[in-house]
Formats: sequence, C-alpha cells, structure tokens
Amino acid sequence: MMNEKAKIDSFEKRGILVVNAKIEFDNVRFTYPERQEQEVLKGVSFSIEPGQTVAVVGLSGCGKSTLVSLLQRFYDVTMSVKIDDKDLRFMGAADVRAQVSVVAKEPMLFDDTIKNNWTDYGLDALLTSEDAIFDAARKANIHQFITSLPLGYQATVGRRIISATGGDNIELF
Repeated sequence: MMNEKAKIDSFEKRGILVVNAKIEFDNVRFTYPERQEQEVLKGVSFSIEPGQTVAVVGLSGCGKSTLVSLLQRFYDVTMSVKIDDKDLRFMGAADVRAQVSVVAKEPMLFDDTIKNNWTDYGLDALLTSEDAIFDAARKANIHQFITSLPLGYQATVGRRIISATGGDNIELF
C-alpha cells in the first residue's frame, strides 16, 4: 500500500473560492474501495442552500460520515456532488477542505497543540492569522473554553487514554 499513488491529491489547489455556496448531492451512490460488495449510499439526494444549517442524523452505519467524507473529497464519486453547480471532483481537495467546516461527534485530533490542529489539519497556516483562528473558534463556540485552559491555544490535545479490562489505563499515540 505504501507504493500506491493516492487517487486524490490532498494538497492540490486549483484556486476555487467557495462563498455562501449551495451544496448538492444528486442520486449519490457509493461503495468504499475496500468493500465493493457493500453499497453504503444508495441514491442519496438533497441540497443545502447558502447560509442554511443542516444536521445529518441517523442510525449508526447509515452513511452520515461517508457523506461528509465525500464532501471533503476524501473519496470521489461517479455520481454528482456539487458546490455552486461545480462538480466537486474538479475542485482541488486542499481548496475544498480549507473552506468546508465540519463538527463531528467524535473529532479526530492530532497529538499537537490546539492551534496546530487548526492550522495543520483544517486551515492554511501560511494564510491564517491568529485573529482568524480566534474568530473561527468563536463561531464554533469554543474560544472561551480554549482560553480557559492553562496553556490556551498552546495546550496539547490528541492523545487518547482508554480504560482496558482490569481498569488499566493505556495511552495511545
């Protein structure tokens, strides 16, 4: 697998700016490459108008996370996913990911500072001022919590400690 070339270049930028965009899923069908026999999405269609807030809810395994993964171009589809009537497959993955915000139920954080998780994973560090990060955190209603931490945005996050059988704690890196 290490020698395989990714189908989607995560760093590709095509300079497409999305502002107050309409998002449209039109008869989207999808199977994960490693499980071709199991169709996850079966003809999903809906649209989100600019400025509209949407919550995707459903039973475990119904495809909620898959929809988000498709929108962020972690996978491509043969059917239509569009932003402002532009086929998502022809937009640079880095462009899309820098402009689409997702708040997941269980966020994935890297073992790094809060600030670096925002800039290295979600925002372009070279183009993002500290004020822009603070503004985004305020919009996500988390700025006050972050600044209440002893190290604020320099606090390290991302390590997970889980309880194993017998009550032992295991630190995962």
